[in-house]
Amino acid sequence: LKKWDGEVIRLALLKAHYRSELVWSEDLLKESKKQLDGWYRILMPPVSLTDPKCEAFPSFVDELKDDLDTVNAISYLSYQKKEITDLIEHLENNMVSVMDSSPHSNVKVKGKKYKFLKSANLLGLLQKDPEEWFRGAGKVGGLSDGEIDDLIAERAEVRAQKNWARADEIREIFKAENIILEDSKSGTTWRRG
Repeated sequence: LKKWDGEVIRLALLKAHYRSELVWSEDLLKESKKQLDGWYRILMPPVSLTDPKCEAFPSFVDELKDDLDTVNAISYLSYQKKEITDLIEHLENNMVSVMDSSPHSNVKVKGKKYKFLKSANLLGLLQKDPEEWFRGAGKVGGLSDGEIDDLIAERAEVRAQKNWARADEIREIFKAENIILEDSKSGTTWRRG
């Protein structure tokens, strides 16, 4: 727990059937973290379970009912993640906004995202806000959120002053802390890698 978020550990533990042996390794934890990153990424912008009628994917529930088959349930979530990603990509390629109000786009994406979140929640996963997850809330050690924000502000200042040496130093600090900056016209956002 000092090095890994509790959800990463939980997913790693769920990757083996309860009656099977689990091969515990650093690679398993890295794989679980990467998988959770992908799952949280499809929930951006953040969705919440506001619809009380929203239920988990029926096939996902069937896997859990079949002798608590978490291995196949997780595989099913990975399949659904790909389905959601493909649907979003299709909509974007056809110049349809994911937030479009047309029934064929927004409703389908939102519905799948809700079911995905509800399903993962049954396993105690995807409990955080995606923005909180990518900022690494709960991470022990390293720079605090305030320190990161201060360094981003300093970086903007020194770049405006064309002090490239200090800007490079700040970039190296972020690199060492595995913090990814995303610059846009509206400003700089960050997340832990």
